Amino acid sequence: MKVTNERLDHIIDVRIALETLACRRAIEQGRIGPQERRELDGAIRGLRKAAADNDAYAFGLADTAFHRTLCGFARNPVTGFLWESLARQLTIIFGLATLGKSMKAIVAEHTMLRDVFLSGDVAATEAAVREHIFDQAHDIDIETVIAKRRSASTPTTKVSAKRRNRK
Repeated sequence: MKVTNERLDHIIDVRIALETLACRRAIEQGRIGPQERRELDGAIRGLRKAAADNDAYAFGLADTAFHRTLCGFARNPVTGFLWESLARQLTIIFGLATLGKSMKAIVAEHTMLRDVFLSGDVAATEAAVREHIFDQAHDIDIETVIAKRRSASTPTTKVSAKRRNRK
């Protein structure tokens, strides 16, 4: 998958539409009770653990799990299927986002999202989801981050290739 700022913008457009729809439907159906709180709290614990371990990949997976959980409350298989089609790309993007914003700040955003969602206020939830997704995506220039990561890994790759050639 080629990750570019333009592709990120396209993913964000779809993701905002899917997640705000899922949250609206879940709230309208009353899925904002103790069970939903437990599930979201579990996802936040995963974020906190990955942050404590300073593990960007695990953090990306935990971030994806939080949003998968949130979308799952709508119990709409079509929305879920469409969201899952973005999940792999989102994990990569979430992991890269930790290079532009502290993990602690991202955990705080998810805690706030949980609280707004559980309040049952549809408009506030949609605004919070929209802001969270938009801000997270635009906190970094993804193309620059990827270029820096690739250039940083090039010497290691060359050394590994030389080792393989000697064997």
